[in-house]
Amino acid sequence: MGLSANVAAIELLDDEVRLAVVQAGKVVELHRCSVRPPASALTAIEDAEAPAEEERAAAQAEVMLEARVEAVRAVVKQMRTRPATHILCVPGQRSVVRLLTIPFRGRRRVAAAVQFELEPYLAFPIEELVVDFLTVKERKGETEVLAVGVRRDYLSQQLAVLEEAGVDPEGIGLTGIGLTALWLKGRRRPKGLNALVHLGEGGAILAILNGKNLVYLRHLALSPGNVRENPTVLVREVRNSVRAFLAGWDEEGELGGLSVTGLALFEEERALLEEELRIPVQQDDLFEGMKGIPRALRFVERHEPEHAQSGVPTSSDRSTGAPWAATIGTALAAGGAPFWLNFRKGELAWPQVTRTVVGHLVFSSCLALLVLLGIAWYFHEEHNENKVQIGLLRARIADILDEVDQMREQSINVSPAMFRDPPLLDILAELGDTMPDSKVRITALKVNEPDERTDDWVTVAGEVKNEAVFADVVDKLKRSPMFRMDDEPDYRMEGGKSTFRIRLKRPAPGVGSIEEEPEDGQEGSG
Repeated sequence: MGLSANVAAIELLDDEVRLAVVQAGKVVELHRCSVRPPASALTAIEDAEAPAEEERAAAQAEVMLEARVEAVRAVVKQMRTRPATHILCVPGQRSVVRLLTIPFRGRRRVAAAVQFELEPYLAFPIEELVVDFLTVKERKGETEVLAVGVRRDYLSQQLAVLEEAGVDPEGIGLTGIGLTALWLKGRRRPKGLNALVHLGEGGAILAILNGKNLVYLRHLALSPGNVRENPTVLVREVRNSVRAFLAGWDEEGELGGLSVTGLALFEEERALLEEELRIPVQQDDLFEGMKGIPRALRFVERHEPEHAQSGVPTSSDRSTGAPWAATIGTALAAGGAPFWLNFRKGELAWPQVTRTVVGHLVFSSCLALLVLLGIAWYFHEEHNENKVQIGLLRARIADILDEVDQMREQSINVSPAMFRDPPLLDILAELGDTMPDSKVRITALKVNEPDERTDDWVTVAGEVKNEAVFADVVDKLKRSPMFRMDDEPDYRMEGGKSTFRIRLKRPAPGVGSIEEEPEDGQEGSG
């Protein structure tokens, strides 16, 4: 589920800064600004009296840092909308990627073990990396994950530039993840294994997806120029990577095809790839599923003419939109793609997260306290109301007892049996359930008062459609807890009509039934 808010992704390159604002699969804005250190500052460093090489390099780095900060400020200032969040986009060539098998399941336990399992494959301490992972698949007792790590020092330097420019990103995304999410946006229902190779200005990435799940990612040290000069290099790298993946893929199914984006392959190059890999190879447009690209590019052409045609000669995507592909994809992935990696964690965790969490906790605690106070007040009021009702009931009971005593003194004999019978409405409701109008027409109904001389209570006469309906009515009456049927009902066929007469009696007194009180001196012995 994608976010409806604006997400701004910022990519810091050596010579320029790019920014893309994306909202729910639509490009809202695109901006870029060149990193241009003051020529006077660089000249002053070169003209300094024989500075040490390290001092000169440090001075140049400081000048470039200031220039990048100014470029970030300029590109942020160009935005016409206010994004809900900022994301830092880092190049995939700076990452370490590895498929790992963790010998247990459960995301929390797997997350704790990923760094331990990744460390043997590194030539440096694992503490130097910020690691995140995607779950590839879960088998019985183990989990296969795609672990990705980026150098902590590099991320700190990138964050320092943004923070100096007044931008505090909530997350850090990878270009490879963004490009794959951007390609997936244009595919409605991908099935099985599919491969994607993107040939961009900073290098190439190879991604393999199983449906919508990313299961393999590798960054290739290839540029569009390398591929143009020697296409067999691309064939060799892709073939070796695909074979390495399939060797460890223990599920059924073959690679369905390979999509190429970024560089527009010649037909001979595409045919060579298809022949060597023995799978369909097609050229795809990364921006097929995105809206708003032409409008955003027209704005760039009007306000940033020096950048309007950058990158067109080698791009098969929508010409001038190609340089923003990684930035747009990263914003799209952060806004709700099926997969997302965030490297702003640990020591680099977004400081606002802590403050936000604390604020939410305080607010939630106050809200919970108010709820508890409201519940306590409600029960207190209910308790007081119940006490009032108890007093009223006690007074009413006392009044009834007084009336009974007065009746006894006046020799008025009120039999308790009259209070044993249910109300007339309940009797009618019970008869209505057992004798619906659609099947039975009642012509006579008589309810007798309690009488010691006879046990008859309710007499019902009427007409039915047939004998089967009558048998069903009798069966329901016999099972009714309100009546007792001792006598067989009277059923006749007269003049083409089926008539009946049923006599119902009161049920036998049970436990808890009201009995007449014995008069004084008549208590039974024993």
